[in-house]
Amino acid sequence: MSLRLLVVRSIRGPPNPSWLLGHQHVLRHASNVGDYEKKWYREYGAVYRLAGVFSEPILSFSDPKAIQYILHTSGYCFPKSADSDNLFDVLFGPEIGSAPGKTILITTDNTFLQAPSINISEES
Repeated sequence: MSLRLLVVRSIRGPPNPSWLLGHQHVLRHASNVGDYEKKWYREYGAVYRLAGVFSEPILSFSDPKAIQYILHTSGYCFPKSADSDNLFDVLFGPEIGSAPGKTILITTDNTFLQAPSINISEES
C-alpha cells in the first residue's frame, strides 16, 4: 500500500455506506444538493474523506486556498478522477479544464497566452 493511500485513509470522514458504491449513491439521491456536504463540513471540517466506487478514497476540500493550490498552483501534482475531468470538460469545454501534460493556448483580445492552467486575475 502506498504512503499516499495511507495518509488519505487516516483523514476522518463519514462511514462508508456501501463497499460497491461508496457515498456516490447517497449523494446522487439526496433530496437537496449540498445537504450531506454541509453536514459533513460541520462534523469533519474543511477536509474530509469520502468513499467512491469500490471504496476508492476521495478527498473533499471546502477551503478556498486549498482548492486554489490544487487546481491552479500545482494542479498537475494531484490526480483527478474521471468524474472531475468530465465535469471540467462540460463546464469549460474539452481540454480546457482537464489537459494533463498539455499546454493550453488561451486567446484574449488577440493576445496568445501560454499557460498550464487558467488564472482569472491574469486576464484583464
